[in-house]
Amino acid sequence: MTQMPTFKRLERTVNLIARHPFYPGKPEAVHDCLDDLEERYRDGSLTHEQKSILVSLLTAEDDNAIEPTESDRPTRSRHSS
Repeated sequence: MTQMPTFKRLERTVNLIARHPFYPGKPEAVHDCLDDLEERYRDGSLTHEQKSILVSLLTAEDDNAIEPTESDRPTRSRHSS
């Protein structure tokens, strides 16, 4: 089994978090991820360039991090069968 390098795994995970549609708790997940990236940078696990790439990926999807307004939410219609 081939091991994926740590940075590539982090990049993949960050993309999954960033691209995931809004859900209650997503802002906290994004915040926790940013904290984790900062901690990894401080302990030398990430270079400044790697951290910058991951942070930009995570924050580039701000549209999905913002809670939708009532008008953005789909309405459910009942269909009679």
